Amino acid sequence: MSREELHQTAQADTPAHVDIPATTNGLILWLLGRFGVAVVFALSTFYVYQDMRADRAELFNAYQRNIEVISGFKSVLENQTREIQELRTSRQ
Repeated sequence: MSREELHQTAQADTPAHVDIPATTNGLILWLLGRFGVAVVFALSTFYVYQDMRADRAELFNAYQRNIEVISGFKSVLENQTREIQELRTSRQ
């Protein structure tokens, strides 16, 4: 919801003799008065939650890529170990 839409909602929600300023502070004060601190706080944390959710998804993808790299490295080490064992047995 844009600031203009929120201001229109605030103006329609209040009595005619009350004028809500179209500023951020005015709208925040209207929200606090209308819905209370807990609801406004909950709404403000929604955006933080969405951002954290995106971060967790990105971190999960990074972990998956890391597992793939480690798995490939393990295969290379196993091949080297096998080749070293074959060289030892061929020299004896």
